[in-house]
Amino acid sequence: MADARGGDGTAGIGLTADVALALLLFAAVALYLASLPLRLGLADESYFLYEAKRLRDGEVMYRDVFQYVTPLSSYAMAALFWAFGTTMTTARLAMAAVHATTGVLLFAIGRRLGVRREIAALGPLVYLAICQPAWPYASWHWFSTLFTVLLTLTLVATPWATRPRWALLPGAVAGLLIGTQQQRGVVVGAGVVVLLLADHLAGRWYAEQERVRPLAMRMTWFIVGVLAVLGPLFTILIVTAGAPALYDAMVRFPLESYRPRNRTTWGAVGILGQGYARYTMPAVLRAAPWALILPVAAALADGIRRTRRARVRELMTLVALAASSLLSIWYYPDLIHLAFVAPLFWLCAAVGLEWLLLALPRPRLARLGGAGASAAVAAGLMWHLVAYARFVHGQFPFREQTAFGPVDFAYAWEANLVGALRELLPKTASGEMFCYPNLSAPYLTTGGRNPTPYQHFDATVFPRERVEEVVATLRRRRVPYVLLVPLFHRPDDPIVRLLNEEYEMVTTPPLFDAGVPGIWLYRRKDLPNPQ
Repeated sequence: MADARGGDGTAGIGLTADVALALLLFAAVALYLASLPLRLGLADESYFLYEAKRLRDGEVMYRDVFQYVTPLSSYAMAALFWAFGTTMTTARLAMAAVHATTGVLLFAIGRRLGVRREIAALGPLVYLAICQPAWPYASWHWFSTLFTVLLTLTLVATPWATRPRWALLPGAVAGLLIGTQQQRGVVVGAGVVVLLLADHLAGRWYAEQERVRPLAMRMTWFIVGVLAVLGPLFTILIVTAGAPALYDAMVRFPLESYRPRNRTTWGAVGILGQGYARYTMPAVLRAAPWALILPVAAALADGIRRTRRARVRELMTLVALAASSLLSIWYYPDLIHLAFVAPLFWLCAAVGLEWLLLALPRPRLARLGGAGASAAVAAGLMWHLVAYARFVHGQFPFREQTAFGPVDFAYAWEANLVGALRELLPKTASGEMFCYPNLSAPYLTTGGRNPTPYQHFDATVFPRERVEEVVATLRRRRVPYVLLVPLFHRPDDPIVRLLNEEYEMVTTPPLFDAGVPGIWLYRRKDLPNPQ
């Protein structure tokens, strides 16, 4: 079979067709996502985007803004806000480009691994139909997914095995991944180190007389690539925020506060995930890691016979990156996090299907089987994507012009609340408000200023000294308005106690005449009634 490298002498034609199809896939994915409603997620998306807005406004990460992951994606979004405007439209188009790029990279890896074109083209569609809807928002996680897939491509497409200096490139991409989300990047980076060692040992099985020095050179160049990214990044962060702040945010908080209070089971669907589970295919996501068996079997089939050494190396790379990606979300392996790492499992499935088709006795059967399977899967995915688009458009019928540009809401009371706060906040001296718990969207849509460093905050998760800091700030600054999500608060919560003591609920009709609100508005008791 002719693979993406043109073994049958048609490399030029094949490459042109692949480039054309890649561009078509990019445009299709980006345009589809750009056509969906401009909804703003109350959870991770609003944290991420409000954080980027604060950075775009000149605040400093880890000094003025608290975050417990590395900041590259936040600064990337802040740069986009600076260049194109701090709006929901900018955020949505940016994520459409991120997802489209990820899809094209999946296609490119599939072709590099010898997967026929019609099967490789399914990768972006599966990703779009099953992964993205599980968490259809802007998130650090999707940037991490992009860099993980890019890291896989650099490892299968560069000659690091024969020219150790090429390991510098995957090292730099691993540095970008660690700089985006350290908890995923460190594990995946360790997976690359294991791959380099495993490849060296496989070479001995193939009777290659390679000494340890080339392995050491590959490891060295890979680490140099990582440090070339992380060295300047952490130097800047230490200078601007200080080493103690970085240690507290990236080490102490994740290990001592976040992890002990956030645990789940394999493929679980939590409260936040229930609405998104119906957008995707939960059973497929939970079963996706089983696709690892196929490239493992293919590699073993060649390895036992000591044939196709380069092919075995490619399959080992895919397996190592997919397995380490899975381990990187083991701290919270719910359905949504499985979606973040599933793309490499779709590649495993594609490679495995190609291997099974080539085992058929006649090439014609392989061609017909590949075309038939691809057409059937593509038809099912297209039906799902059309149904999903119709569903979400029906879910968000209320468009409101907000401080964050046009935003689509599910309920009229949400739009009413934003409109009311946009009138109330300018009448206060500070224009400040506080959203609690784990709520940031109103900061963006109303233009209200958060007086604390926390774009999301929960007294049950954060250590006591930080809870006391927030309570003291609210009292000292006499923050005029507080928004509360009643579903998640407890009566003994320090923030709730403060509300009961110093605030009163606002019950003006414009907020409550269009359905029961899921967010309550409080005003300081000593705040003059707005005229």
